[in-house]
Order: sequence, then C-alpha cells, then structure tokens
Amino acid sequence: MTWMDWKTGKMHIAPGDPTQQRWRMTIAADWGAKQIWGDETMLEALMIDSPEQVYGDLLPYIRGSDLRVVNVETVLGDQGVPLAAKGQNDKRFLIHADARTVNALTAVPFDIGCLANNHTLDMSAEGLNETIRVLRQAGIQTVGGGMSGAEAEQPLIVEAKGTRVAIINCSEGEQCRSVDGSPGAYGLELHRVQSQIARLRQTEPDAVIIVIFHGGREHTPTPPPYVVHDLRAIAEMGAHAVIAHHPHVPQGIELYNGVPIVYSMGNFVFWQTDPAFYRHAGYIVHLDWTGSTITGLEITPYQVHKDGVRLMGAKMREKFAEDMARVNKLLADPADIEAAWNAFIDHMGIEQIARSLESGAGGLRSGDLKATSRMLNLFFTPAHRELYIQAMKRVMNGTFGDSPPWAKELVHYWLHDSFIDAVNLDAE
Repeated sequence: MTWMDWKTGKMHIAPGDPTQQRWRMTIAADWGAKQIWGDETMLEALMIDSPEQVYGDLLPYIRGSDLRVVNVETVLGDQGVPLAAKGQNDKRFLIHADARTVNALTAVPFDIGCLANNHTLDMSAEGLNETIRVLRQAGIQTVGGGMSGAEAEQPLIVEAKGTRVAIINCSEGEQCRSVDGSPGAYGLELHRVQSQIARLRQTEPDAVIIVIFHGGREHTPTPPPYVVHDLRAIAEMGAHAVIAHHPHVPQGIELYNGVPIVYSMGNFVFWQTDPAFYRHAGYIVHLDWTGSTITGLEITPYQVHKDGVRLMGAKMREKFAEDMARVNKLLADPADIEAAWNAFIDHMGIEQIARSLESGAGGLRSGDLKATSRMLNLFFTPAHRELYIQAMKRVMNGTFGDSPPWAKELVHYWLHDSFIDAVNLDAE
C-alpha cells in the first residue's frame, strides 16, 4: 500500500507518460472573508486593499499551478436576508462580506470557486445569486451551488494544458442544501454522484474526474466511519481524486485502489478564535498529472492567523508531520477508525448530547421555528445524525465512555493542543 510521506509532503501514485503534457491542480479549503466568531473586520479590509498579503509566503505555491480551486465559504455582497434557520440575530453562524473581498480571490488568481458548503445560503437565495454574480463577473467559475437543484449539481468542465477536467462539488450542506430543486448547495447522494460519473465517462471519456466534498464531523482527528465509506465509494465509482474539507482540522490522506482521498485539509483563510493548534493548521493539495494520468500528490502545510495564512516554520512542520503520520495510520484499520469516532463522542459526553436533544425538543414543543429547524438539522445532516445514533447505540449496549485510552488521548490532543506553543517552537 502506498502511504503519504508527511515528512516530504509527497505521495507517488503512478509513472507519467513522457509524451503527455505535465500539469498541476491546486485545491484549497475553506476561504472566509471575515473572522469567525468575532466582529473584527481587519481581514475583510485586508482582502479589499492588500489582497496578496492575505496569502503571504504561501502565494507562490498556489500561483505555480495550472488550475486553482478554492472553497468559497462566504456570501459576497449586500443582497439577501439572514437564513431564517440560523436566526436573524445569531451572527455567529452567518458569514457574509463586502463584494470587494473578491479581490483576494482574483489576486491569486483562483480559477474556480466551490459553493457546496454549509454557508451557501447564509443570506438566503438572494445572497447566493449575488455571490455567483460577483464571482463570475470577476472571472471565477463556480460549481456546487445554484439557483436550482439542476444548476447546483451540474459538473464544471474546464481544460488544463489540453486535458479536460470535470469537477463535481457536493456537500452535506445542512440548512444550505438544495431540497426538491430549490436554490442551494448540491447535497451528496451517492446514487446521484454515481450517475454523474457514469455520464461523464460517456460524454467526456478522456476527462479526469475530481469530486470535491464538503462535510463530515467538525474537529475530529479522523473521519467518521460513514465518511470513509462514502468517499471510498466515490473512488470506486471512477473518480480520479476525492478531496474533502469542512472539519476545520486536518485529517489524513490515503491512496485507495489507486485513487487519492484527502479527508480534510483543515481551515484555509478561515480564522477561528479557538486556541487549539489544529484549528490553525492546514494544507493545500497539489495534484500532479501527465495528460489524464495522475502521477502524484503533494501538500503545502501552513498556519492560519488573523490576517491570513503563512508557511509553517521548520519545527512546526516537523511536529505537524509527526502528528499527521500518526492519524494517517488509523485509516488502515476500520476498528481504529471506529475507536477514534467513539472517543470523540465520549469527549462530547452524554450530558452535552442530551442537552442538544432537549433544547430542540423544547423548541418543537413551543413552536420556536429556529430551534425546530436546528432539531430537524440533527436528523437531516449525517454529521449530526450519525453521531447521535452512535451515541444512543452505545448507551443501549453499555459501551458509552469505553473507547480505548489511546483514542481518548488523541481526541483531547487534537482539540486542545496549543497553537501559541506551536508558533513559539520556531521562535526559540
């Protein structure tokens, strides 16, 4: 089995055809034009006035690619009203910014903006429509979100150095998912993705197919079992690469039947106030090709600050490589994947899980639409539903709290290891 070499940041996949053109595709994770969980507008202003500064010494590593893709997790512009499900006054969960922050996308420049995420409809359908308009007017193509279900799920076909590239962008979506043809994000349904890949094999037989997924449980060091199942299933359907983001922390990379699967790249330009190191550490993914043959995968790790991203120093990168190699090994054993998932549930604790259910039930009883919507989301979104079901199963069979010590230690470390201490490693 081929494993990711986290020290070098490289994975060799296959020999290339010397008669074909070499090209590189770079994919970045969550891009947010405002600090999350805060009202500061420093980052927004920087994106408008000094956009290149946001990427610091990481910028050449993105610019050096032939095709550049980013998850645009911000509503751009001043159109629309807050999504009712998130609450008119609950600004913590709403991400929208001045349309001029698109400068920080064109300055790179990013070629493609992914819209299948759980903030696509933060300012309702009008906000999504304006975001699409702003991006396209700036020369950035979009995929994964639209004003109808058909538009949201439409694959994007582009060309890089003479090779056709088909991108499918889907997500769990939460309240922002397109339902029954409504505006929103393309929600992952395996049978629909399978049909899309089969059609592309017919209509674009020489194209490479990239599936970019936004989903999974936030903050876990390893993907939950259902995510591993779904992304491996997509690889088996014929995708050439499967790339995921959303958990806000980095996770592992595997080569599954010759197909690279990236489970989470962590945050990108997406500052959060949590002091944990892995909320401020991530990596961009470079896919290397000759023609339609993928030859390798390389990552560039970085640290996330209030004013953007920066390359990791040598000592921080060494720490990062050791930690990532540790979690990566767990992907080889389904029992380890489940143990880490159970440890994350144990860390939440039965009281927090019960309080969430009680809060939603109280809102349902009183007719509170916001609380009822959040209760619905617990059942509608796999990241929540799978956690609550697994927790209740473990209560029923008497195993809640019994995850192995190594798994509990790993979860605690991923959630609480200090970012400041990691920064100071290279300051010593």
